[in-house]
Amino acid sequence: MKSALDPGVDHMSAMQVIDRIKDAGGKVLMFESFCGGLIAPESDDNSWHYKFTWNPRNVVLAGQGGAAEFIQEGTYKYVPYHRLFRRTEFLDVENYGRFEGYAIETR
Repeated sequence: MKSALDPGVDHMSAMQVIDRIKDAGGKVLMFESFCGGLIAPESDDNSWHYKFTWNPRNVVLAGQGGAAEFIQEGTYKYVPYHRLFRRTEFLDVENYGRFEGYAIETR
């Protein structure tokens, strides 16, 4: 999996949270991970409200020739590269606004 953040650190952090929930007797019904960081309001100086944390060219090329694969609500999903930027979803974050997310290449 390619990611703007180290996927190993991202995965370990997620598992730590999931394990805490299970250890406390809870049940995880759904888990969805979005990679990236929120822009500090004083640095939000462009109309896209976006800051590249890595080479901008790599954002577009990430996944080229590959596909995103994941399980959503128990169903296997496959999104070929040419459709990655067409299959987006919105995420509302309190005090920050609305963000658009897309699946990333996993091979």
